[in-house]
Amino acid sequence: MLASILVIVLLSLITFRVSSLSYGDSQAIIISQPVVKDLEDHDLAQAAVNSQVVLSFKIRHTGDGEQSYTVLIEVRDADQVTIYLQFQKGTMTGNSEIEIGSSWTPTALGDYEVRSFVISELQQPEILSPIVTSKAVVSFVEARKQVQMPEQNIPQEEPVTPPELDKLRRYALDAINKDREKFGLAPVQLSYNEAAQIHAEDVFETRKISHWMTKGEKPYMTYSRYGGEGNVGQNVAVSGYDEDYQSCKIGIFLCEKTDPYVEMDGSQYSMMYEDEDCCDNGHRDNILDKYHTHVSIGIVYDDYFFALVQNFEDQYIDWTNTIDEEDAHSDIVSMSGQFKNNIDVYTNNDVSFYSVSIYYDPIPTRETYEDNVDELSYGGGEEIAIVVEPAPQDYYYEQPSDYMLVEAEFWRVTDSDFQIIFKTDDLQRQHGDGVYSITVWCQGAQDDYFIASSISLYKD
Repeated sequence: MLASILVIVLLSLITFRVSSLSYGDSQAIIISQPVVKDLEDHDLAQAAVNSQVVLSFKIRHTGDGEQSYTVLIEVRDADQVTIYLQFQKGTMTGNSEIEIGSSWTPTALGDYEVRSFVISELQQPEILSPIVTSKAVVSFVEARKQVQMPEQNIPQEEPVTPPELDKLRRYALDAINKDREKFGLAPVQLSYNEAAQIHAEDVFETRKISHWMTKGEKPYMTYSRYGGEGNVGQNVAVSGYDEDYQSCKIGIFLCEKTDPYVEMDGSQYSMMYEDEDCCDNGHRDNILDKYHTHVSIGIVYDDYFFALVQNFEDQYIDWTNTIDEEDAHSDIVSMSGQFKNNIDVYTNNDVSFYSVSIYYDPIPTRETYEDNVDELSYGGGEEIAIVVEPAPQDYYYEQPSDYMLVEAEFWRVTDSDFQIIFKTDDLQRQHGDGVYSITVWCQGAQDDYFIASSISLYKD
């Protein structure tokens, strides 16, 4: 919730600063009307309650030279109350066009107005386009599909409403923090990254535990795709009826109905105190990792099945120039940020920059899921490169045999922040299409090392 408040405050300041400016016909940025699409890029006439959609539109730079831009995206309800605000930044070359997409999950029925316009920057904005609007209709369509038995009338159930889901998440968060407190660890905060909920919905559909999504993604890939900028470690738990699920649904068997609070208590206890036999205490170690700062929680259930996903996050970087989708379509990665030292209760977790590694996975597919669905743990991909600072004049690096040293184009690292620019073209020529995860390693106060950020870029 804090992140949403900060965005709203920031955009309120922007509105105040540009209120005296007006858009001129001489500007060279043209923006199309927003289009509501699903996650597979299909246009939607109606959006579904509690189902993520993409607000998509194109911006075209008709002038010469580079142009910095910030796209402001807003959704208003029927009462003209702003319920969603977001912005995206970038730079365009002359005579070019790009497509912008921003994810939004409507939580109530109704007609909504999607609004957007372009300014030059946040600090001293110049309006570059007029405001464009379109209508978004949200109807009651369940986000998860019910499996139908032939010639059987299976009643459809109401999905978990957002207020109830938030209540369940906070209950799960409290259980996690009680266990962390027993071991002298700082509490984690609730994150609203959507990857955990998306993964829980995927598990619910298959009724089978897996760290791989059915489309083949591993947790850090999905986390990045939904805007995650830290590092993530995942726990998954299920309970209820899997093989007998349809028999329970249609009344052939008399089955005990799900109590989500009972299932959460049982899942948390099992992962903490019964985890060694099944998983070598991997779930327990994840819950008790001292460097975790946040957790995003996905919960999906009906009367006969329950799925829980805990995505523990390490958020130690305030990004000033984050790695994003633009870097996936470029040969250059530019990254900069500041470390969050001595904040809140994490006073013993002072961190400093250690290194940047790059890991590789093939493009995920359904076959990837089928090959790995029964794996109890997942790795971070193949380490293919380490980014190093430029060698002094008249010196050079000797390349190792099993990975590549990528010499940075620009390198500035201090105790509190960093700015690094490097090229990826040689890596892509060697490894081809795939998921390249840019991973920032940090050193902790006790000379231990951990991943502060792992952001996956899909290069194809």
